[in-house]
Amino acid sequence: MKLSSEEKRKNYFKNNPLVYQLYQEIKQENAAGGGALQADKLWAIKEYAILHTDFYKSFSTGDEFPVMTKLDYIEHYNEIRSKEQFDKPIHRTSTSGSTGIPFVVEQNFEKRQRVIAELKVFGDYAGYLSHEKMIQLRAYNGVELDRKKDEEENIYRYDICDLSDTAIERLLAWVEEWQPKIIFGYTSTLESICDYIAKSDRTYVFPQLHSILVGAEILTKEAAEKISAAFHCPIYDRYSNMEMGILAQREFGKTNFQINKSSYYFEVLKLDCDEPADAGELGRLVFTDLYNHAFPMIRYDTGDLGKYSIKNGEIEIAEVHGRKVDTVYSADGEMLSPHSVTNKMWGIKNVLQWQFIQVDTGKYLLKICRSGETDEADILQRLQAVLGDRARIDIQYVADIPVSNSQKRRYILNQMRKN
Repeated sequence: MKLSSEEKRKNYFKNNPLVYQLYQEIKQENAAGGGALQADKLWAIKEYAILHTDFYKSFSTGDEFPVMTKLDYIEHYNEIRSKEQFDKPIHRTSTSGSTGIPFVVEQNFEKRQRVIAELKVFGDYAGYLSHEKMIQLRAYNGVELDRKKDEEENIYRYDICDLSDTAIERLLAWVEEWQPKIIFGYTSTLESICDYIAKSDRTYVFPQLHSILVGAEILTKEAAEKISAAFHCPIYDRYSNMEMGILAQREFGKTNFQINKSSYYFEVLKLDCDEPADAGELGRLVFTDLYNHAFPMIRYDTGDLGKYSIKNGEIEIAEVHGRKVDTVYSADGEMLSPHSVTNKMWGIKNVLQWQFIQVDTGKYLLKICRSGETDEADILQRLQAVLGDRARIDIQYVADIPVSNSQKRRYILNQMRKN
């Protein structure tokens, strides 16, 4: 007998009491705002880092801790790992991130449970209760997915590495049949689906769909309007990363990004120094994770730029300026999700930074900044699995990956239109 979404939700929280406790705590604290409670948490994570890591042991809680980038964390990785957590259960999360810098972060058990609870809380904020039907559009690169787990969680994971018309038509047929409450995907993926709907000779209707949730890419006004018109529902924009969790979220066009104040301390710093930026001034987005004891991330410069504003005495993120990811095409001319390339670059030894460029049809350039020897055969095999056997891929080793005029390091580029 199949359980309803409400029964699945109740069973999940019953079997995961810590997640439920944190779920309630995060909702209550975010509703209450920042202030003294957040100051206490900031003091506590600084004290913990001083006591349990080599990197911070010479600091005091009253000191201004240094701003850290991904490269700083990689360079000082073993010094920042908590000695107190060495013999305890650790969750490892890895990402190449929007800077193209591969990065692994360790999280203690309670932090990992908190990340899961954040998903439940911010799902609520987007009008989606845990274990209601969700279609998750991600680049799984053909990996066989555990459909039994999908059934338990009421999530259907859909591999969007193939964005051909035929694949999109199959996806839309499944959305109509399964009737999800929410669709979660990348902006570029959803735009491709909207383009297909616009040129289709039929009308698509999704009566059960309550909202669209986007993440991992910047959501422009044009993209949001296109998505809203195609699916006829509100668009929610999530700002998160693999290193920490959900940092902020907004209903596009109606609110600023509401910061997850229960879990993170937020700063905007000037572009050319570590001084605080003014409200409305473009600056660097910097977060402190208030709960990761395994690998304390204090004053983490995410690599994103943005602006903040003050509303009713509370800081909000008014704008986020991330890297716009280009669409790329296989050697056979099929449109691909750029994240299928990103995922293939995860976990390659000695790669510090990378940038993938489509030079022409079937011709690509991969720039790599490395700390040691890399396995070129492995890299080529990974990429050809996505691009096709006829793909011509040149690898170029460089000292650094240059930034654009906006001070952003774009990790996937398509230069075909410029040739």
